[in-house]
Amino acid sequence: MSRTDGPAPLAPGELARRLAAFPRAGLGTFPTPLERWPRLGAQLGLGERLLAKREDLSGLAFGGNKVRQLDLLLGDALARGADTIVHGGALQSNYCRMLSAACARLGLACQLVLSRAYDQPDDQGNVLLDLLAGATVHTLEEPLGPAYEAAKARLAERLRAQGRRPYLITYPRSETLGTVAFAEAALETLAQCDDPAGPTGGRRPALLVTAAVGSAQAGYLLGSRALGWPLRVRGIAPLGAEYPVAETIAAAARAAAELLDLPSSLVARGDVDSSAAHVGGGYAVPTPEGLAAIRRVARSEGVFLDPVYTGKAMAALIADAEAGTLAPDGEQVVFLHTGGNVALFAYAPALLADLRAADGELLRAL
Repeated sequence: MSRTDGPAPLAPGELARRLAAFPRAGLGTFPTPLERWPRLGAQLGLGERLLAKREDLSGLAFGGNKVRQLDLLLGDALARGADTIVHGGALQSNYCRMLSAACARLGLACQLVLSRAYDQPDDQGNVLLDLLAGATVHTLEEPLGPAYEAAKARLAERLRAQGRRPYLITYPRSETLGTVAFAEAALETLAQCDDPAGPTGGRRPALLVTAAVGSAQAGYLLGSRALGWPLRVRGIAPLGAEYPVAETIAAAARAAAELLDLPSSLVARGDVDSSAAHVGGGYAVPTPEGLAAIRRVARSEGVFLDPVYTGKAMAALIADAEAGTLAPDGEQVVFLHTGGNVALFAYAPALLADLRAADGELLRAL
């Protein structure tokens, strides 16, 4: 759902001025590329109308969408005098990989609480990079949720009692500042789309598809509406009913609007298009459609997706395109590549099984 009524749109320069007021940590390489994916577009009947916003090329620790968020979150942490960052996720958290590298670059201690609840290996992929970057890694069996967040908070309190100055990355502030970061991404994307010499030919796409549980979708919704760009943002959730995805996104947009001195009514709950139809067996569990989408994008565009987030989001885009419901009016479509490529190595058995089913024998002796 998109809305064009409401407050007068901000000029891009005014939104940029408000965004510039937030402290930054100086992370990432921006703008990230906006490029056409013509071979995949042709396969899906979209021709030249399929584009990708490459947050996987954001320039820190193999890239990903969390770099934008960390630029603001760690800017906030430094402004508050923090010396230690506390956060966590699943063992193969992309967020934690980028956080551990960012802390190393900034001279901050990094304390990670990683959940073993998702049947992920602890000797490769993202967790290996966490350790290489010098993070202190704590593990627990609790899945992500209230009990897990309480464990993070207890660790922060323990560090504070030891005389450290911890900054705990947790809700709601992490989502709020992350949403501000992606309002800036919307501003950046709009400038790329308005460039007549750019990949859109100066046309503004009508639809953006992304894997989303929070700030990326919230920020694009908020930023596009603030600028008067009637962009539909379709979020493909990587988890199901155990987490209130749409409500979280709407709440994050409202909180970020307040920080940016924008009307809180810009993004309502009904504006949040969130689908859990491609979750499959649950969070971090690969789906056949997601694995096929990873293989298809790698072989058509030479770009790697991941089984947890972007593979499932691309599976949704492919399904909608093949059903003729993705862009029925000849619209341009942007796929937001949020990163996660490093997690591929932790899912080698599932990926190899998919490749064998598609190709038969994989390694052929001469």
